[in-house]
Amino acid sequence: DGKCFHILGVDIIIDENLQPWLLEINANPSLNIFFETKDEKNKDITIESPIDRYVKTLVVEDAIKMILQHREELDTIDSFGSYRLVVRTDGPDSSLFSEISLFYDVQKVFEKLSGVRFKIILPSIKFIKLSRIPGMSNEKLTPADFDIIYQKVSRISEHNQMDIYGFIIALEMIAKALYPSFEDDKSYYMAELLTVINLSLIHI
Repeated sequence: DGKCFHILGVDIIIDENLQPWLLEINANPSLNIFFETKDEKNKDITIESPIDRYVKTLVVEDAIKMILQHREELDTIDSFGSYRLVVRTDGPDSSLFSEISLFYDVQKVFEKLSGVRFKIILPSIKFIKLSRIPGMSNEKLTPADFDIIYQKVSRISEHNQMDIYGFIIALEMIAKALYPSFEDDKSYYMAELLTVINLSLIHI
């Protein structure tokens, strides 16, 4: 219904050449408009930041106003209040959103397999469950290969086990073995693989 939104905090630093550099992106940015300082007697005091008040009031107020608009109207505009459209989901840069969505889908499969949300490690016994899914093996990919894949990606992990990034690499290795045309459209075949996994995961 177009009513979902997420305010992110983007921290950047600008160098002497006015080149912006991304430091981090906060999923839960502070909306606090006060900061602590010292008064003339060197006592701790809390005062309001005029800049924070101005910027954060605009961010929150316009976000609330925006979600009250009809979805069809938002799809056709390039700006709203203090907000400016950066990338259209249906434009030339739409592949960026496809990749973000793909990563989110991979993360959901990772969590389903591990059985714990936000778990950073996937044990081999959990990963090998994938080999029991129909369509997840062929002459190039046998059930025994899943254990080999797990060992390979675990060696490059700082945890010496499979983390989410190793899981992505493992899925790419599986997709490459299952789909001969994988290199032609990696995102498409990764999405296909995730569909197969999600349809079967509840049964293994």
